[in-house]
Amino acid sequence: MRIEQTLHGYEEGGHQLLAASTALPDALGWTLDRCSDLSGYLAPGEDFERFHTGYPCGPYTVYARTWHDRQAPREGSVFTHSLLLDPADAAAVEDPAALWPLLRRPERGALESYRAPLDWRPAPVAPPALSPDARMRLMASLFLMPGRPLLWMEPSSAEDVARMLWIAMPPWLRPDWTFCTRALHPRYEREQPFLWMAPGPHARSAFGAIRAVLVEPRLPPKVDARARKLRMAALDPAALQARWRQSPADLRSPHFGLIGERGRAHAEKDWSAALRRLAVAGASGLEDTTIYDAEVDLALAHLTHRAPRGRRISELSALLAQGVVARAPRRVPALQRLVGETLIALAPGLLEADLADLQILVSATRRTALEPTVDGALVRAPHAVRRRLR
Repeated sequence: MRIEQTLHGYEEGGHQLLAASTALPDALGWTLDRCSDLSGYLAPGEDFERFHTGYPCGPYTVYARTWHDRQAPREGSVFTHSLLLDPADAAAVEDPAALWPLLRRPERGALESYRAPLDWRPAPVAPPALSPDARMRLMASLFLMPGRPLLWMEPSSAEDVARMLWIAMPPWLRPDWTFCTRALHPRYEREQPFLWMAPGPHARSAFGAIRAVLVEPRLPPKVDARARKLRMAALDPAALQARWRQSPADLRSPHFGLIGERGRAHAEKDWSAALRRLAVAGASGLEDTTIYDAEVDLALAHLTHRAPRGRRISELSALLAQGVVARAPRRVPALQRLVGETLIALAPGLLEADLADLQILVSATRRTALEPTVDGALVRAPHAVRRRLR
């Protein structure tokens, strides 16, 4: 795997780029400059050794480590070494700790090694050391609390928690996930707060302006009871990874635009709710039909909110061709609404070039509850298209 890199730190004039392995357009350079510095001021006497940050930046997914530069003439100066990964490569990194050997604190005046791309092959790493209680709070905060940015209020475990989150999440979410294991003020990406942050020990009051969920050492009683009922303390991230790889709805397919497409699909309300249902179903040991229903919810949320208008016919056809009507009968009403609304909106402008996808859709819905919906909507299609579909 080829990885570009940058190094930022203090020089006369302030925090700036010190070395890079590739030319950076102004917009990318500005984002890297901002995200590689501290997000606020250290309190008097406050110190730290390192922290990690991750965020999308133009065509890259950035994974960075920041160190306190105590020798710089300006207080609160840092060094930040950033790895610029292709999003598809970032999705394939199962544990970010495998990247840690690449992250090197610089020696002043010895920056040449940061001006060439890195070649990397993953090596096995030991799993993060999280107590069952911390793991339960982590999973509960993801799947049982409101869909808002999460503030992890236990700085000592933040690095291991961020690792566990990366390991446990579906690979297609990793490239756009935003996190910081030590934030002095809220960090933002595309004017939205990072999805997961660990405030510094003196920084809690700085986060009052964002609507976030605080994950305290003790969960709220109702959430705690639900988490224990779902056996989240025993949830194994490796088992979740296997679950994503065996996804019945094949959500890794390019048809659903979940790999290689940058965006905020996972932050939308319907998407977030569907993802949570899916993970809770897996954590609870429920039957495959329940898990499949949740995965279909993910696909429907994408088709409703994210799929470009011109691709909805082909993406609907791909979903229906998997036999989703028979395999997820409880999702038929939602499918009827989506198919009906899509075809009614697009039917007048359908072309003979759309026939291949339309034939798949029509065949997949014959003798199902969706057949009347499809037939009624296609009445609006041009005569040449209807004639070819008979």
